[in-house]
Amino acid sequence: MDNIGKLLTVVIPTYNMEEFLPESLASVTAACVPDTLEVIVVNDGSTDGSLQIARRYETMRPDIVRVIDKENGNYGSCVNVGLSAATGRYFRILDADDCFDTSALLELLGKLKDCEAGLVVTLITEDIYRNGMKVDERRYPFDTVRKDFLYRTDEICLDDYVHHGELRMHSMTYLTSVVRESGLCMPEGVSYTDNVYLFQPFAYTDSLIVYDICLYRYRIGREGQTMAPDRLKKNLRDISVVACHLLREFDGTRQDKRLKANQETLFQGCLGLLMGILRMQKGVAPDCRELLDEIIRGLNKYGISNREFRKKWYFRLWKKTESSRVLNVVLAINGLVK
Repeated sequence: MDNIGKLLTVVIPTYNMEEFLPESLASVTAACVPDTLEVIVVNDGSTDGSLQIARRYETMRPDIVRVIDKENGNYGSCVNVGLSAATGRYFRILDADDCFDTSALLELLGKLKDCEAGLVVTLITEDIYRNGMKVDERRYPFDTVRKDFLYRTDEICLDDYVHHGELRMHSMTYLTSVVRESGLCMPEGVSYTDNVYLFQPFAYTDSLIVYDICLYRYRIGREGQTMAPDRLKKNLRDISVVACHLLREFDGTRQDKRLKANQETLFQGCLGLLMGILRMQKGVAPDCRELLDEIIRGLNKYGISNREFRKKWYFRLWKKTESSRVLNVVLAINGLVK
């Protein structure tokens, strides 16, 4: 390896992904990919052939791939382990059932050689599958921003630019030093922690740049995805834990108006997911009530809302009373009158 060192660390959390992991790893280990990339595959106690697949790629590209095998601890624990082991100047995550566009990865590595931004944003392509076959794709061009332009985060208002989910975990590459300075430690044992990676390091980032590079290919339609409706309905506690974590970050970071406005924009995806899951419920489980009480107090403290609060009478009542017990009753009533 030359004296540039590792420009980028990509962490791939992996649990029982033998069907998709080869495609994911092939996209980052092709012969054309230079050894300025570091890929850390964190095997989360898989019971299928995921570990053996990862080891095979580690043998083929030992200059790029490292495998960490650990006991099962869910997605967040994999990111935490990967971050502690990362040596790249920049850091990002790739889900094991997704992949990168390899040519876009090469372009990004070229850009990172001279990049000074704390946050690098690249573009997302959603690959839509039905019954295992790709049927469509959607691209998010982020056409409201200037590409290759260094924005100061204390001057930009994200709400003026972000309209279609362009900023999410899949688009964000941070300086590793920024991620570590932020104290990022993903909640373990719960889903939807990608919201934490999106949100927490941003407060410690002084600049961002958007490259016109369609790097991330996000697979939609895989059986068992946490965003599938049947999984969402069961995961109220998980998204509540994540929402509480983010609202505590509101309290723990500096209080200037621009940062708080940008944090609210970044929080909206998590809030929308929480509201969507709450709408599926006919009541609030006891293990969620304290979390929801904390959430509604935080939302009111910072004046955070979304259209669900304006549209749904039971959310308006919850917001006014700040009581999960009230929410529990009105969700039950709403379930009866539907």
